[in-house]
Amino acid sequence: MHIYTLKEWWKEAPSVRIFRFKPKTQKVQFLPGEFLFLHALENGQSIVKRPMSAASSPEEEELEFCIKMVGGELTSRLEKMEEGGEVGVERGGGVLAYRGEKRIGLISGGTGIAPMMSILRYASQKGADIAFFHSAREEKTVLYKKELEKFGDKAKIVITLTRGCWESKGAWICEEGRLNAEILQKHADTERVWFVCGPLGMCKAMKEALTSLGVPLSNIKLEGWG
Repeated sequence: MHIYTLKEWWKEAPSVRIFRFKPKTQKVQFLPGEFLFLHALENGQSIVKRPMSAASSPEEEELEFCIKMVGGELTSRLEKMEEGGEVGVERGGGVLAYRGEKRIGLISGGTGIAPMMSILRYASQKGADIAFFHSAREEKTVLYKKELEKFGDKAKIVITLTRGCWESKGAWICEEGRLNAEILQKHADTERVWFVCGPLGMCKAMKEALTSLGVPLSNIKLEGWG
């Protein structure tokens, strides 16, 4: 287990916080898109652990997590943690591991954006062809909005909102309504490997949408919850 200390945190949305940790010991190794096990510690010993997808690139020195505060055993402790507080981290895994595919599609809903940010941050530096779709209810709940605006020259960024839309800024596109096959086809060719993370209902809908567009199941990687 690797020990990290809390460097900073900020509120990204009404119930979502972003935490950045710096390594106290050797940093953990992982692939973009993988989840890690995050441990709450007491007297240096693990008292609870939960799988959490890293949002940072594995090439970064620090670790970043985008976490919904749900009042659980781990999140309640993170909510009270002060700068300098320690956590344990160990490598997990998962089906969303990015392994250098040259043409990729990233689809996320809610905090499912975390592993997609890890892949986007890493793959955009390696010259990958990236189509990025994120679904949210309204503008104030779009996670990483400011950072996504900076990726406009490195990826096709499309945000879908179920409650209205705002004027596109040129770097990315906003579509009103639920993400569906029509929007996917409108903004990206489907001959790529697709990574999907979000609520189970969304994952099921995206699997159906992608297969209806001719994407083989072997090119669809899904990870959901709920």
